[in-house]
Amino acid sequence: NTETINAVGSATSLWFLRLMTSNAPETTSSGADALNVLRDVQWLLEQVQPRARSKLYLIASPTTAIELSTMPTTTGAPAFPGMSATGGMLLNMPCLVSDEWEMDTDHFGRLALVDASQLAGNLDTMTVQTSTETSIEQSSAPTGAVDVPTAMTQAFTSMFQEDSTAIKITRRMGCVKLRPTACAIVNSAGYSGS
Repeated sequence: NTETINAVGSATSLWFLRLMTSNAPETTSSGADALNVLRDVQWLLEQVQPRARSKLYLIASPTTAIELSTMPTTTGAPAFPGMSATGGMLLNMPCLVSDEWEMDTDHFGRLALVDASQLAGNLDTMTVQTSTETSIEQSSAPTGAVDVPTAMTQAFTSMFQEDSTAIKITRRMGCVKLRPTACAIVNSAGYSGS
């Protein structure tokens, strides 16, 4: 169903964001107005060091995207007319919005720049398996293993005895940063426009 597919997509996005931001240069936002947005993006560009073949993408948390899309200039016009609460173009670069950032961090105001040409990766399709005969260890810290024989310390639930069906979704993926300049992050971006 759609909710299950969205949950796998969310987990995939969270994994990717954690990988991209691991050991990436970070700074605190310059300030709240449009001029400081430009300063923040300039800092991101200096860290990522784009070249002619770069594929640049800004990634914003939802809070940051809302603030950027509603930020006024001093005359009241939209400061970034190509930006919306769900993404768009910010300074002629695609800006994607990621809900997962606000689930994974205390920083509700985040803006990152990623150069996709500095990444290598592969994402397989999802596989879905169901079973009415399996047993499941229903724990957030499971001890039983399917790959290495491990003694069970938790109670298992039999799908057969419970007249239930278990669903297992698997997605294989891999990604590496080819250079340490693949990503940079601005934290605490409170772009209120004032």
